Amino acid sequence: MARFTLPRDLYHGKGSLEVLKTLKGKKAIVTYGRLFSEALEAKSETDINIVKLNKIYPLSNDLINTLKGF
Repeated sequence: MARFTLPRDLYHGKGSLEVLKTLKGKKAIVTYGRLFSEALEAKSETDINIVKLNKIYPLSNDLINTLKGF
């Protein structure tokens, strides 16, 4: 069995990479697409792990409507 614990603090949006550079402890960036280059730049300036997501597809309206019934 695998276990994943969500972090207590999440930073996102404009200025979040600058904040991450100042934090102590283990840090990670979850990114996709064109934001990956910005994550690599942040990694060069501080000790950060990067998780890159590929092929993120939006949910179809049919699936969303089906899930509303649950």
